[in-house]
Amino acid sequence: MVAAGATRYPIDVAGSVWERKDGRFGAEFRYKLGGFTKTLSTTKPTRELAEAWLAEKEADYADGALAAGSSNLASYLEEWLKDAVEPSVSRRTYQKRSWAVRLHISPALGRVKLPDLEARAIQSLYASMAREGYSHETRLAIHVTLKMALKQALRWGLLKRNPAEMVDAPRDLGTRHEEDEIRHLTDAQARCLFAQAAGTRWANYYITAVRTGLRPGELLGLWWGDVDLEGDPGSLRVRRTLDTHSSAVFGPPKTPAARRTVSLHFEARGAFISQREMLFHDGLPDGPRDLVFPSTSGSPMNSDNLRKRYLGPALKRAGLPYVTLHELRHTFASITLHEWMVPPAVVSKMMGHKSIAFTFDLYGHLMPSAEEEVMRRLNAAQQRSEAG
Repeated sequence: MVAAGATRYPIDVAGSVWERKDGRFGAEFRYKLGGFTKTLSTTKPTRELAEAWLAEKEADYADGALAAGSSNLASYLEEWLKDAVEPSVSRRTYQKRSWAVRLHISPALGRVKLPDLEARAIQSLYASMAREGYSHETRLAIHVTLKMALKQALRWGLLKRNPAEMVDAPRDLGTRHEEDEIRHLTDAQARCLFAQAAGTRWANYYITAVRTGLRPGELLGLWWGDVDLEGDPGSLRVRRTLDTHSSAVFGPPKTPAARRTVSLHFEARGAFISQREMLFHDGLPDGPRDLVFPSTSGSPMNSDNLRKRYLGPALKRAGLPYVTLHELRHTFASITLHEWMVPPAVVSKMMGHKSIAFTFDLYGHLMPSAEEEVMRRLNAAQQRSEAG
């Protein structure tokens, strides 16, 4: 039989058979999987049986079945989270993927061998979750996570096909229409929020969020050194984001496109001036490396506390529908695209989207159609003609 490191193996595969002191024979087969070395071994009463075992593993490795069959879905997903997800995404994104795996996917499908996972089992999971009342957002998060994980398994050579690609994404079974999928406020409602919150601790945050479209982590991670109020119209630079869900951790912007400079709407500029005055009144610093929107102690603000203790009650007092901090960003998109008719390319850049196509996919239903715009202009021209 072939000893470890013999030339019949690829450089990342090795096998050997040896005689033990007790007269039995050991066999070992090593191979690379996802950048890590896996080792299989056994003990047999005769050399022939040990060599036969090793030959079987060689054949399994050659047709791809060995790597795929060596783990179930749960163990693979844990490896995926550790080696592919955690080192490459933000802490918040990792927590979302981990939550989907450990609370939903692994309990339901974890015991299935990776190559045995079928599309119908995935579809059954989505249907079961819908019957149990899980929200569309939760079911969609499960689908996205599973699809990404199995796509990585394809790249690592563990699967020959991705069964999640053969399953339709979970649909929203509620009564909302497509245009209501993304919750947001109108400009009139946003102004109502501003008026109701005027003079309160987080009023300037609400104005800035709705008039800049920054993500919550980008606003809560903003330093005064990132803000230029001297220029016309003023601007801010997004250089970092703050993850406050587990601990106060600063990280890079979500994507390269998220590292951007945003020109300031006059209301946002006024909010920054008001915020600086408020911090001075409260005895909090406003140096270049100090937070623009800190907690009352000057430390990074927890976004869940901001949402639950301040934004939610403010909306309720104003008689407005409930929206989250991130949906204030959707509000910016809705107002600029639908009410102010700002060109989509401008809005996409301000929001830090990776492409204008992504903006269209997310907010296309908010944009007036070309036909509507043409008719609107013709009607306005006709009215001016008749008035003249």
